[in-house]
Amino acid sequence: MATLDIGLPVYNGEKYLGEAIESLRAQTFGDFTLFISDNGSTDRTPDICREHAAADGRIRFTRSDVNRGAAWNFNTVFEAGNADFFKWAAHDDLHDPTYVERCMDVLRREPAVVLCYTGARYIDAEGRSITGDMSNRCHLRQDRPHQRLRGYFGTFPSHVLFGVGRRAALARTRLWGSFASADRVLVSEIALQGQVHEIAEPLFIRRLHPDISWTMATTDKEYALWYDPANRDKVPLLRRAVEYVRGVGHAGLPLPDRLGSYAEVARYAVWDRGFRKLPRYAAKLAARAGR
Repeated sequence: MATLDIGLPVYNGEKYLGEAIESLRAQTFGDFTLFISDNGSTDRTPDICREHAAADGRIRFTRSDVNRGAAWNFNTVFEAGNADFFKWAAHDDLHDPTYVERCMDVLRREPAVVLCYTGARYIDAEGRSITGDMSNRCHLRQDRPHQRLRGYFGTFPSHVLFGVGRRAALARTRLWGSFASADRVLVSEIALQGQVHEIAEPLFIRRLHPDISWTMATTDKEYALWYDPANRDKVPLLRRAVEYVRGVGHAGLPLPDRLGSYAEVARYAVWDRGFRKLPRYAAKLAARAGR
């Protein structure tokens, strides 16, 4: 059994998939199994996966006949293996060859850390360098779960979940939900299980392109459908708040930590996303009334 499982969910990813797989095969830490799950692609994705699986015995490929949504696919690749460590990967992003090795070094040295990821640099659809925030600001090394929640809320974890984590800790979360911003909720649940470490070097290479799953123009309802084509959420923002609460209840925390974590969710929902946003909400209402 390999030390690490890597899960790569994909749907119609022919344009960038081959390069993404190559960057994983080139990792200096090679003791892994790569599970690729194709979510009913209609392009050359299955052929690309089979070609790489034939060339590298570490690769396992499975395919669904229909698109069941991103949440199903992300969870499928997690459940496919049983190694002590696990990492998700995207079909359009790349990794520095030392990415996995550097994250594994931290996890082996720091038992309190349950997830380690690195800073990022950015490329466009053609692979040219573009500007972007290197840090996701989710270096959550506080001792108590509610302290880590306080440090986490208000950040934007665009690449945290592509770090390397301890399978046991990830398995205690609810994994990927089928609702908008399920990735944010999952990071909060991981932080409840233990510390999150950010390596301050841009070893993750994030590709920004027109077909990316989320952009500033993507609505919450569109994002929810990406997670699950059957999603019918009427108020996605309210759903996210409810799921933060459910995540705390699911975490299995001692009572003092559970109460403190509920308090942090309430503070974030009522103050950060409520009263502090009132001027912005008022401006939107005024603009709408004007139109």
